[in-house]
Amino acid sequence: MTAQALATLIVGVIGFSGVIAGLFQRTYADRRAEWWRRATWAADHALSSHPKAQLVG
Repeated sequence: MTAQALATLIVGVIGFSGVIAGLFQRTYADRRAEWWRRATWAADHALSSHPKAQLVG
């Protein structure tokens, strides 16, 4: 394997790992944001002045 082919392979592997890391980070951030949205919704309902909303929350 020539040096140029090896360098191309290394750059490709590094680029691919960056894409995978970005996808993982985005998925983790989306899950965290969705959890926060649901927790906020539940807290708002639990602290509501309406009894039915409190029961749901």
